[in-house]
Amino acid sequence: MSYVTLSISPSGARTIDVTGKKDSIADCWKDSYTVSWTLTATWNIEEELFNKYTDWTVTIGYYAPAIEWKTETFPITSRTGSKSITISFTFPVESRFLGREQWGGSAQAWVYSPRWGNRISSSWVSYSVTPVAQYLSYPTLRMEVTIEGGSGKILPGTSISIPWDKGVTIQVIPDPGYAFRYWEGSIPGGHRDENPITTPSGSYYWYYYGECKLLTTPLHLKAVLVSVPPESIDFYVEPEYSGTLTVVRSDGTVLGSTNRIGRVTVPHNTQVYFKAEPASGYQLDRITVDGRTYTSSPTPTITVTGSLAAWAYFKRSTVKVTLNVNPSGSGNLKKRIESRPIFTYINLLRPFPESQKEN
Repeated sequence: MSYVTLSISPSGARTIDVTGKKDSIADCWKDSYTVSWTLTATWNIEEELFNKYTDWTVTIGYYAPAIEWKTETFPITSRTGSKSITISFTFPVESRFLGREQWGGSAQAWVYSPRWGNRISSSWVSYSVTPVAQYLSYPTLRMEVTIEGGSGKILPGTSISIPWDKGVTIQVIPDPGYAFRYWEGSIPGGHRDENPITTPSGSYYWYYYGECKLLTTPLHLKAVLVSVPPESIDFYVEPEYSGTLTVVRSDGTVLGSTNRIGRVTVPHNTQVYFKAEPASGYQLDRITVDGRTYTSSPTPTITVTGSLAAWAYFKRSTVKVTLNVNPSGSGNLKKRIESRPIFTYINLLRPFPESQKEN
């Protein structure tokens, strides 16, 4: 059986350690390196096939940076043998691409006789080189964050330091009357409508936005807001007149109060809470706000991002009265009275007989 193999030396995947080139990756240095590989084609052609046809050749073809496709062909004088070539190429190295950029190519060998019209090929082999460095210091990049189309607050701040190895979570909190729309600037496109958003690491910006000016010129990110109409809050008391329900802004300002039905309008993103106070003879059962139930008053603060509906439910109070009567040491009364409430008068003239005692 005829076959061709192709081997490569040194191994196909290599690294070049450029540690010590500069003290820091932030020095923005550039250089070039030359690497070489030896490609060896080995063939074994069946004797009958080799003797039947003539003009046998072995060819080694390869790709490399700046070389689209190159071949080297040599005549074959015996049915078995090997042939080696050395390939070299020079590639640039930049500090910001260390460990991220790879240079290389692939190669194949084959034997061929034009009189036979076919060729016997080897498998493809690949080769690459990656420049790396150890113990280098890394820069911290800066990002300036602004707001357009409205007003609000940026967390953690408008001037942010982005570490080399991790991103930073940024959030815009629009002022009442405004809503977040999207981010614009130095952020990956697929995440522009997220708020809060986590930036890529500093290394991402260094590699992909890449220039040394990032060390002195900050990245820019802009939160685009949009003005929105006021939102309505409808609030109710059940049953009517059993208490009051009050809408209060987070700063303590009372926006409205009712013992039946009420409505107020507030700017979008206003923070409010609800406070319920029972009328005489009632107690609070629950407060519901758009399906969320609270069993105490006041409720937690709620950010109004759409129309709200709130209900305060009250129930009758329960009064327990227990009387123990034991005049002259004989007879005993133990009576529980529930009211709604009403005035209850109890007139005790004498002890109950034993047969009328109530437990």
